[in-house]
Amino acid sequence: MPTPLVYPKEKTLFTILAVLAVPVWLLILFASQGYALVYVLGFFLLYLFVQSGFISYIKGTAVRITPEQFPDLHARIAACADKIDMPTLPEAYLLRSDGVFNAFATKFLGRNYIALYAELVDALVERPEALNFYIGHELGHLQRKHLVYGPLLSVVAWLPLIGPAYSRAREYTCDRYGLACCANPADAVHAVAVLAAGGKHAQSLDAGLYAGQRASSSGFWMSFHELVGDYPWLTKRLHAVHELGQFREPSMPRRHPLAWALALWVPRSGMPAGGGFLIAIAMIGVVAAIAIPQFKAYQLKASEASQASALRSLMEQQEGVTLDPNAEAALPAEGEADEMEAVEAEAAPAANSSASDMQQAIQAGLQATAPLESALGLYLLTNQGWPQSTADVGVDTRDLAHGDIDSIEWDGKGSISVSFQGGALAGRTFKRSASLAEDGSAQLKGWRCESDSIPPQLLARYCA
Repeated sequence: MPTPLVYPKEKTLFTILAVLAVPVWLLILFASQGYALVYVLGFFLLYLFVQSGFISYIKGTAVRITPEQFPDLHARIAACADKIDMPTLPEAYLLRSDGVFNAFATKFLGRNYIALYAELVDALVERPEALNFYIGHELGHLQRKHLVYGPLLSVVAWLPLIGPAYSRAREYTCDRYGLACCANPADAVHAVAVLAAGGKHAQSLDAGLYAGQRASSSGFWMSFHELVGDYPWLTKRLHAVHELGQFREPSMPRRHPLAWALALWVPRSGMPAGGGFLIAIAMIGVVAAIAIPQFKAYQLKASEASQASALRSLMEQQEGVTLDPNAEAALPAEGEADEMEAVEAEAAPAANSSASDMQQAIQAGLQATAPLESALGLYLLTNQGWPQSTADVGVDTRDLAHGDIDSIEWDGKGSISVSFQGGALAGRTFKRSASLAEDGSAQLKGWRCESDSIPPQLLARYCA
């Protein structure tokens, strides 16, 4: 009975990740109000530049395998593609790799590529049929569309246990594709042995003894590092290829229970240990970049509503009437008339001005003092002390006072007074006082607002 090309667990793991990924993508789009698409576009452009450089390097450095150039290799690729029912051949290249025995598949703008490392091909000169295993393995990645589904699953592929498990399942699947491309299963076993021992020593390697080493993978540390890694241990892969070649289902050692418990808290890693944390940090950064601005916008709207409500309540208390034009006037309780008249007299200017007008007046005052604040901050940084007058920093406060602002005065000790002669804040004043470092050094931390005549809610919201 022919061995199924797809590792049994791959489809299940893919389905679980896909089911998780779709709502996550929808949540990101909803939470970001569509702005996540901008980040997706940014990542695509980054991928475009990086991958284009890689493909350009391959095309400009490696040797393309064609019917005219290395026809024997081209014939093997075509035969493997035919065995797995792959209708279109990928572009294939022979690439020098400085001693690395491997091959890889990649994709760029809808076109498939595979590369065979020259050192690997050289190592199999005496047993060229084993090369079919590597060709079939890489074609399997393309046939199964592992690269196509990567972007969809990216938002959940970092998840502990299930993310690495899906990656390992893909490798087991592609090993089956490689086995299917080998006329003799022993060639597939030898191909895996070359990855373990190199071309020369693989000739004398005892595959049975090497596969027996898989028993040690049931220990805590080996179990843990495989659970967080993308690749199965090579001893397990060789055993699986050997058993499947004999039409037997491979048996694998059970992993240590405590390793499962620890791996549950470690995100997917593309290497034996720890790299998954970098993936998790990157994902957190992307989500934060999308979600935090939206959350702050929500906070700002909520704060504005709260401040408006508080200000309206304060003015109602001061004026003794409701500010809602559609509501009835609030009448003072019996016995409180004298006290209310005093409050109304004190708050008379506020009764004639809306909160919006006050806000605009405060903002105008802040704009007027901004050049002076900048000059004073620079002077403090340079001289470690305040100037006695604004002339020392080259600012004439008479040029800053305009419109409803009557005057802007500097006291030489860290405070700027802004007085108003007209508008919503006529007859009122607020101060901009410098905040210095707590250690007593002349280090300016910012400017705060103070006033005895302007409602504190306005200052807290618009003059922080």
